[in-house]
Amino acid sequence: MSGAIYTTGTRPPRRTAAVLVALVGFLFDRSNGDPASAAREAVPPVHTTLLARVYFDRGRSALDAHDRATLASVATLARESGASLTLTGYADATGDKWRNISLARDRTTVVRIALLTHGVAESRIVSRRPASVIGSGPDEEARRVEIWTVP
Repeated sequence: MSGAIYTTGTRPPRRTAAVLVALVGFLFDRSNGDPASAAREAVPPVHTTLLARVYFDRGRSALDAHDRATLASVATLARESGASLTLTGYADATGDKWRNISLARDRTTVVRIALLTHGVAESRIVSRRPASVIGSGPDEEARRVEIWTVP
């Protein structure tokens, strides 16, 4: 899974975890036995920023004019800054589990296509499946795609 972005609560593949363990061990030896110092050196902080949330109607994955304008602005910002974007899609709690998973994926795909259309390079857009596709908050807020940037 090259290019994947890991955030708090997700687990890297075993190979990556083994490399981190080895790196922490190496840095621990260099830090005169201070584990906190070793951990700070081993894992640099990842700073992410929520750029936008695109909301959808129940059972739909279509963009309206407001959403298209928002995505045009996000695309301009991404192109000018050179930042990568992470997309995460959600659904509300109504409906079948598998339908919600499909709907969240479809919403993410629609947003991805809109960003590509506005000139964001495909290599700078990563779709990340959340631990749960059921979004937080009321149903109107749960049906969304979040767009995060990673410098």
